Formats: sequence, structure tokens, C-alpha cells
Amino acid sequence: MACKQKISIEEKIRIVREYLGGKIGISEAARQAGAATESVKLWINKYENEGEEGFTHKGQRVYTAETKTAAVLEYLHGGGSIQTICKKHGIRSTIQLRNWIKVYNAHGNFSRTTHSGGGSYMKQGRDTTKEERIEIVKDCLASGKNYGEMALKYKVSYQQVRTWTLRFEEMGEAGLEDRRGVVRQIICSC
Repeated sequence: MACKQKISIEEKIRIVREYLGGKIGISEAARQAGAATESVKLWINKYENEGEEGFTHKGQRVYTAETKTAAVLEYLHGGGSIQTICKKHGIRSTIQLRNWIKVYNAHGNFSRTTHSGGGSYMKQGRDTTKEERIEIVKDCLASGKNYGEMALKYKVSYQQVRTWTLRFEEMGEAGLEDRRGVVRQIICSC
């Protein structure tokens, strides 16, 4: 098995420029670099967002909560692919945006207190009555399906609010009944 050699910054920039200039395709760029096409796409994204500096900058880039929220909401509302949104907001990696989406889906925001401690991002749900679920869903629909805001307001998980809202839209109030513990009879002919 051949050992991959690290490609120089100058070579990455040359390959990206040739691709952007229409001289080579993405497959040829990856072949010349001896890298995966996904890696080359990341280089292209970095070059388009930051120019040559993007390859020489060391350390992690810090994004504001506003940038994170804007990018996540744009994606969740169908504003484009993850790659497109990363390019638009200057986000270096699609993995970064995917992680933000997970955090947003769990909490609905990017506050510092929520993320300190390095623990799980999942907020524990709580038991609710059918009447509470109906109230939460109606409030959620009135707020334009802001699941995160409703989760914080009613102290339930983002996923609970989302699930209840989708069930309500599909089945009405009957979709909000708590069916846990219901025993279903199985008729068998013996």
C-alpha cells in the first residue's frame, strides 16, 4: 500500500486555481493531489472564502453565535445544501456545520452556558399532559415552528417539540396522545 505524501500549500493552491479556471475537473484535481475529491472540495471552499490565507492560517477559527444560528436556520429552512451554506457564511468545514445543526436541534441556541463542561448536548425531556402538548404545539405553530424557542420556554427537549408538532400536523390532537404502556392484544389462532 502506497504511503500518501503530504501535499504542499503551493501545490494545493495551484490545483485549486486550475480547477476554478476550468482547466481541470474535480476528479483530475483529486488525482493530481493524490487526495479524495471531498478533500479537494474543502480546499476549493477554503480558497473561495479566504484566499491563499486560508491555507496558511494556523489554529481554529472562531465563529459567533449569530453566524452559527444564521447558517443552521438557513439550512433547516431549505436555504441550500450544507456545502452551499458553508461557502456563503465562510465556514471552513461541512462537518462544523453538521455539528452545529446537532447542537441547535438539541438546544435551540448556541449560548456559552449550554456548551460549557463538554457534556452531552441532549436536553432531557420531561413528562407532559396532552393539554400541555397541545398548548406547546399551537404556540410552536404560531411562532413559525421555532422548536428551539418552544423547548426553552416550556422546559422540554427540542426533539419533543418537533415530534409533537409533526404528529399534530399529520394526525391532529389524536397524534399527541401518550401511548406508552398501552398493551396491544395479539390474536393468535392456536
